[in-house]
Amino acid sequence: MNPSKIYRLVQTASLALSVIVLAACQSQTATVNEKPQPPANLKATGPTRWGYIDWTGNFAIEPQFDQAEQFSNGLAGVDLDNHWGYIDKTGKMVIAPVYQRAGEFKDGMAPVVLHDSWGYINTKGDTVIPPQFEGASDFSEHLAGVQKEGKWGFIDETGTLVVQNYYAQARDFSEGLAPVKNSAGKWGFVNPKGAEVIALEYRDVGPFHDSMAPACDAKTGLWGYINKKGERIGDFKYEQAWPFKDGYAEVRSNGQVGLVDNSGALVIKKSYESREQFSDGLAPYSEGGLYGYIDKTGAVAIKPQYTRVQDFSEGRGLVMKDGKYQFIDRRGNPVGKGDYSDAHSFKETLAPVAMPADASEPAAK
Repeated sequence: MNPSKIYRLVQTASLALSVIVLAACQSQTATVNEKPQPPANLKATGPTRWGYIDWTGNFAIEPQFDQAEQFSNGLAGVDLDNHWGYIDKTGKMVIAPVYQRAGEFKDGMAPVVLHDSWGYINTKGDTVIPPQFEGASDFSEHLAGVQKEGKWGFIDETGTLVVQNYYAQARDFSEGLAPVKNSAGKWGFVNPKGAEVIALEYRDVGPFHDSMAPACDAKTGLWGYINKKGERIGDFKYEQAWPFKDGYAEVRSNGQVGLVDNSGALVIKKSYESREQFSDGLAPYSEGGLYGYIDKTGAVAIKPQYTRVQDFSEGRGLVMKDGKYQFIDRRGNPVGKGDYSDAHSFKETLAPVAMPADASEPAAK
């Protein structure tokens, strides 16, 4: 399953990871309201330089950062020599690089690390919820998971704890429910008031989409689907099941994959191995050790030829070929020059891409 973005202090910037997991430190003696100033003349110092390309593959923001995240709410987190701030779509640094780590803006707020603790800022860079947490997640449906004393709960946009810190793990709210795990390792769902509306009895669960969520039976280890009442939809018989997306959900059984509709009926079954779900009408699949894409009929849309692929986003697919990342259109045609050492998918019309430092001209703004 793809858990929510749960932040601690160290990030792995790799396309192969669909989950961002960060590690948190203990709080120091500095006051949480004391906002340091960034060092003068900050520049990237690492082996790569990140910038942003537009939909045509041309650079909209030249490579100049040690790390770069996707845009969200018109802003993107960037790193200069372990100092994180936020830029706008012109590349201007609009929130100073004073943070040890910076997450994505959701609902107008982003989690950041200052003085070794997580708090939240708004799009103006103002501290809205002072740093105080060991871990934090992005806001989703106006609530965010936070960790204190090793336990997770949820806060609202004022910082008020609305779901108590009872849980060993928590994921984002989706369609009014959030997956949570208890100390016994069992998963269920809570509502925004903290009520456990679906019993914590599953080995694992995924988020609700189209009013259904994948769940893994604690005894058999097999997957199926439940509705918001906690009722099972069909049999739990799959080795793996993914959340619904665009009206279908992928399931795996006996090493093969298929797609089920919202009645639980298997509508497409193929002998190849697939990965994840449809996006922009296409889904990745693998055959013979290489990846390509299928359409919703199960027909091959782009032949397998890549060693890695990501879901399509904003009409562009992120793929790896010959050890380099590049973007393709829905027909499989390359977009731009490609040849990137790392990259993230398009979001809000721009995509972060990385090049070796000696192949770029850093010009930090």
